[in-house]
Amino acid sequence: MKDLAWAFMERPLAWRSVTVISVLLFGVLLALSPSYGYHRDELYFRVLSEHPGWGYVDQPPLTPLLAGAGIHLFGDTITGIRVFPALAMAILVWLVALVARELDGSRAAQTLAAAGTATGAYTLIAGHSLLTLSFDLPLWLAAILFLLKALLREPRWWLAAGAVIGLATYNKHLIALLVLGLAAGLLAVGPRRVLASPWLWAGGLLALALAVPNLLYQVANDWPQLKMAAALSADKGAELRMLYVPMQLTLFGPAVSVIAAFGFVRLWRDRRVRALAVAYPVAAALTLIVGGRFDYTGGLILLLFAAGCVSAAAAARRVRLAAGVGLAFSALGSALLALPLVPVAELARTPVPLINEVARESVGWPEFVAAVQSARAAI
Repeated sequence: MKDLAWAFMERPLAWRSVTVISVLLFGVLLALSPSYGYHRDELYFRVLSEHPGWGYVDQPPLTPLLAGAGIHLFGDTITGIRVFPALAMAILVWLVALVARELDGSRAAQTLAAAGTATGAYTLIAGHSLLTLSFDLPLWLAAILFLLKALLREPRWWLAAGAVIGLATYNKHLIALLVLGLAAGLLAVGPRRVLASPWLWAGGLLALALAVPNLLYQVANDWPQLKMAAALSADKGAELRMLYVPMQLTLFGPAVSVIAAFGFVRLWRDRRVRALAVAYPVAAALTLIVGGRFDYTGGLILLLFAAGCVSAAAAARRVRLAAGVGLAFSALGSALLALPLVPVAELARTPVPLINEVARESVGWPEFVAAVQSARAAI
């Protein structure tokens, strides 16, 4: 207990600045939520929420459940369905800051990590619309935070990591990429003694136990998720592989990617957490092999970014200044691409719809419905 208390005092928490950033992000996302219209996935989740179950053909039940909860609690409006995504991103900001703190980051490092996360393109997209990504990112970061605590501080945190990993399977099964990446890292670069920890195996069993109902649904329905993944890979796999590397550099903005590269080096130099550095290329390779989406490794990019913020905050003043300026320019570009700032009438004349599929799939629904109704009436 004395060691834990001493570690806490050594790593002060930048709670004021992180709270301000988190609250501002939540407010901006809610204020802009009525702009444009429902995203197609939101319309789909609204329907699924009326038919609750342990799973669906293409996904687990958590996101549709939260869609229904948002409508029930906050009203059947476009803002009502988007309260939980905005809240999830506010929590994500805190989690990334806590990851930086766990890596011995100063208050400045935590603030930098929080600001860069809050203004990242995919953070803004995931917070503006209700997507599975909206809840997958904070679940990944919570799991990563507990994994760091288990590797750096106290093995009992494996139980917390296992609990989050098990629960994450009810949103997406992609958390398996984190598990496989960490396992490969521990086997390849260690510390292998961790594999003998009873707490690690207890955490793994807990994750499996929590995931059992989800897995039983898949077995009972002949693994629909795997069939859907195979169909998506066959349809768009080649395109996604071609876009994978460029999108890795722009998911949260170019400055985040640069800082994340330094974060990889920082993690690699620390034998205690080197396995998590290896987890990123392993997860990326697996995603490329199966033809998965480029955002599947978003959680690990944020881990690398948090580690890079620790290095940037501890570096010379010119490095800190360059990191801050870079993130500011990235924030501007991310806001223009990810948030509904361009008027709908002008949207088609800009590159935004080509880059941001969520934006282009959130406009034109009233006209589409009217055209369908007109055709139906004429039949």
